[in-house]
Amino acid sequence: MSELRISSGLIVAGSCALIAILGGCSGSEPFDATQQIGPDPVLPEPEQSLLPDLKIAEVVG
Repeated sequence: MSELRISSGLIVAGSCALIAILGGCSGSEPFDATQQIGPDPVLPEPEQSLLPDLKIAEVVG
């Protein structure tokens, strides 16, 4: 019976991980970065989601 609980737990954990991974794949359309520079930049519309997007900047220097 304990093997059944362990495998059920693994299935639930695997399903949650798969949902989290696929949830991170957004279908947002990329936009031209050169249009974002200057006094009147074109910015994308804000999107609301259940969890905020975490975008970590790349290290420069």
